[in-house]
Amino acid sequence: MNLTYPAQFIPEEEGGFSIRIPGIDGTPDGAYTCGDDIDDARRMASDLVDCWLSIHLHGNSPIPAPGDFPGGDGWELVRPSLRMQFVVTVRALRQREKLSQAEMASRLGVKQPVYAKLEDPDKANPTLKTINNVFAALGYPAELIAR
Repeated sequence: MNLTYPAQFIPEEEGGFSIRIPGIDGTPDGAYTCGDDIDDARRMASDLVDCWLSIHLHGNSPIPAPGDFPGGDGWELVRPSLRMQFVVTVRALRQREKLSQAEMASRLGVKQPVYAKLEDPDKANPTLKTINNVFAALGYPAELIAR
């Protein structure tokens, strides 16, 4: 699942950056944030992606697909946090396998409320062992990519 969103970083005359992420909010214009410098702007862009993905997850609505990367000056690709990447990926794989949270919990040997926390972006905090167990229960090899 591709969770890399194109973001436009616009330098402001008074300093800092405005950041626009087209389509993440369901509109062509997109959602905006800002940062004091380029590093802060990149963190804020990732936080903005996390925020919108969390809204979609809590509302049980589809995750918006990233738009095309226009390239050129001021455009970068932005990823959500690793926590959000885990939550979105696990939920998508579980749903693809047509499993309920209760069925996943049973495969993992835990109760459904315990499993549900793994799909909640506000509560998920899995260990590497838990990540491995979740992917194994879904029939996928766990693969961690550090970037």
